[in-house]
Amino acid sequence: MRKTDSKDVRFCDDCQREVHFCRDSRSLSHAIALNRCVAIVVDDIESDGSRHLLLGEVIAPSGE
Repeated sequence: MRKTDSKDVRFCDDCQREVHFCRDSRSLSHAIALNRCVAIVVDDIESDGSRHLLLGEVIAPSGE
């Protein structure tokens, strides 16, 4: 992914969209509301506790 002018945004050459790094649930909720592609860090609590970066579009849970 290519850097942009914003430290929390990269440009994906595959999907031709900006990917917004979400540091917390508030920024993730905001990105979901704007239908943005996101990058989030998640902890793997079921195995070794390592951290993983997940990328892509997020669909809001039904009822929101």
